Amino acid sequence: MRHKDERVASMAEILRGIRVLKLHVWEEHFLEKVLNIRKNELKYLKGRKYLDALCVYFWATTPIVISVLTFATYYLMGNQLKAASVFTTLALLNMLIAPLNAFPWILNGLTEAWVSLKRVQRFFDEKDSNLKDYFDQEPVEKRMSYRLNDCTFNWSEEEESEVNKDKEKRDPKITKSVLCFKTKSSGKRKLDPEEAGSSSENTTPVESPLNFSLKNINLNIKAGSLVAVVGPVGSGKSSLLAALLGEMNKVKGNISMWNVEGGCALVTQTPWLQRGTLRDNILFGKNFDGPWYKTVMNACCLTPDLESFRNGDSVLVGDEGMTLSAGQRARVALARATYQNKDIYLLDDVLSSVDVHVARHLYSKVICGLLKDKTRIFCTNQVQLLTNADLIIRLDQGSVCAVGTPLEILPEVDELCSFEQELVSDGKEIIPVKEKEQIVENEEEARETSAVSLKVWRKYGSSMGLFVQVMIFVSMVLMQSSRNVTDYWLSEWVSAETNTNVTRLLYGEYLTSKSYMLGYVLLAVINTLFTLMRAFIFAYGGIRAATKIHEKLVNKVVSSKITFFDITPLGRILNRFSSDTYTVDESLPFILNILLAQLFGLFGALVITINGNPWLCLIFAPLIPIYNYVQNNYRHTSRELKRLSSVTLSPLYSHINETLQGLVVIRAFRSLPRFIRTNEEYLENYQKTLFASEAANQWLNLRLQMIGVAIVTAVGFTAVLQHEFDVVDAAVVGLTVSYALSITSSLNSVVTAFAETEREMVSMERIGQYIDEIQSEVEAGNDPPYAWPCQGVVVFESVYLKYREHLIPSL
Repeated sequence: MRHKDERVASMAEILRGIRVLKLHVWEEHFLEKVLNIRKNELKYLKGRKYLDALCVYFWATTPIVISVLTFATYYLMGNQLKAASVFTTLALLNMLIAPLNAFPWILNGLTEAWVSLKRVQRFFDEKDSNLKDYFDQEPVEKRMSYRLNDCTFNWSEEEESEVNKDKEKRDPKITKSVLCFKTKSSGKRKLDPEEAGSSSENTTPVESPLNFSLKNINLNIKAGSLVAVVGPVGSGKSSLLAALLGEMNKVKGNISMWNVEGGCALVTQTPWLQRGTLRDNILFGKNFDGPWYKTVMNACCLTPDLESFRNGDSVLVGDEGMTLSAGQRARVALARATYQNKDIYLLDDVLSSVDVHVARHLYSKVICGLLKDKTRIFCTNQVQLLTNADLIIRLDQGSVCAVGTPLEILPEVDELCSFEQELVSDGKEIIPVKEKEQIVENEEEARETSAVSLKVWRKYGSSMGLFVQVMIFVSMVLMQSSRNVTDYWLSEWVSAETNTNVTRLLYGEYLTSKSYMLGYVLLAVINTLFTLMRAFIFAYGGIRAATKIHEKLVNKVVSSKITFFDITPLGRILNRFSSDTYTVDESLPFILNILLAQLFGLFGALVITINGNPWLCLIFAPLIPIYNYVQNNYRHTSRELKRLSSVTLSPLYSHINETLQGLVVIRAFRSLPRFIRTNEEYLENYQKTLFASEAANQWLNLRLQMIGVAIVTAVGFTAVLQHEFDVVDAAVVGLTVSYALSITSSLNSVVTAFAETEREMVSMERIGQYIDEIQSEVEAGNDPPYAWPCQGVVVFESVYLKYREHLIPSL
């Protein structure tokens, strides 16, 4: 599980930064990283699969080994083998096959459950974020928004050691809000503590980000004031906002906040947006208020953008707002915060992503306009905007250097003005979105509705290799044939014991009872060898298929066009690499192995039964259409439920990932209960499909048991008639009855295994969709002229560019 978690986390990292990877042509490097992790995962998978094969061998051969030991010992003790006792014993031993085969998987399931429970328990044991302990319970007077008395905050050294010690044991995005604030606002490093280090005057070592602390902070922030926080990079500006949110660890001191339950509005430097419509992002769970909504949109300069969008504010925004430019994301995040109408606003350099004239408009119309009566704590180095601030706080290396009015503080920070051009230039909106917004089209995941096509089965088989497929088939035939011949030989031995001590062969030779016993032992040994061959060949084929399928999937996804990532939620892609890949690795070969064993076993049982009692054909004939009707209904239902299960799991993954990305914003807005409810709804939708699948299984079991009762009744009735009229040997009747009893469970097992295999094959179908249907980037192109480039110039002549084939050219 550890390597699986590491692989999925690595894929999530690649998918989040896929644009950067493609622009820098880093795909090969990161592919190698994932495949190396996969190799480690496959090492453990091989060990587990070969151990499973050994278990299959032992538990599949146990009934026949026990039979040999039982009957041989019984004979050597001088007893005579009789049909009644022998085949009753044989039937009982055959009934042991199912529970014995299930036993190792039960142990394996219990082991995995125990490991999972311990992992979950470690997560539950993590300390929760408790605002009641963080903030003083004594209410601060209304004219004050914050009061900090001799406060020291840090990012917890304990968290750093735990993360570095065992990454898979905890997710730093979940367990501690500190890492969320520092990394998940945008999925990238953005907070000043990440850059924290020694001053230029000293040569002391750079301080670890998690060891960064705010020391001896004393502040009184009045309600309705505009407070600017300035300081060099790494001084702790963003850490101060985190401390005001309750996202840091309070070492000492007292901090009070007005209306803790109401929270505050947070706008991070790199905005976090949800996948959904633009309106949903701005409303953020609040009811729609038309006039106020229009006012906010105008103040945030979003009205011109809405006019350019084909669907207005109903345009779909991709994961993390990837279909919007950096400036648009910043304005949407500011509009979301403004629309909430909170009492306190924490703004972390929100104007660095927009042009100069847009920054001035937002500052005058929003920060000093719509929010003029709110408490605004504004981290920035654009000091030219701060002349009308009520209070300026200057930070350096985690300490407050100065607090005062603009006239008192701004002369001391003139050197920061040099940052202005750099910050503003980085925020130019260079990505047009008039057509780009049309990229996000399909919010619902498409799924197949018919039976799993033969192409999918062939694709999985071809991943094993033709030689492996042939060897699996041959080993299955040899294993089942040797088992049936062994039982038939036993019936001949019993018949010989009943009639005489010797049996004349066709060639005039005589076979003694001892020869029968030795032949029975030899046939049993041959059967165990074929069973061993079948178990390990199938294990090898499953490992080979898992290796090739994952390699094709990861290569196809990473090499796909960037538009694929624009229209596909991250959770939907990760579902292929987590749930679906796990199914192809573990569940699919396991259940397919069972299907083949049960199918060959059923065929062998039917051959023996009909050979011993041909009249049973009259019983089987009317039961076949009934059986076919039942299994068809179950298969169709089970298959669609599996597809629904996979489809409902993707939104759950997407929502969890989205929540982790914006956890700090969600908690600041006090919207966590709403996100928890949404998560529970997604989880309930997924669990509904699981419950329906279990109900379908019980429906099938009831009907197959009724068919089995009919078969056993018919076999018993015909056996009595044959004995009454003495038309067949007792040993043959005994063998027929013992096999007929196994037909009931075999019918049930075949239908269940086939339906389960088809269900699990849906994961192969979903992976195959990505492998076959995703369009890869075109690597080939026209070679540049010899000695190009000879000048530092790139020329475009009559070039038309568009995001997708059916869209109009963007350039």
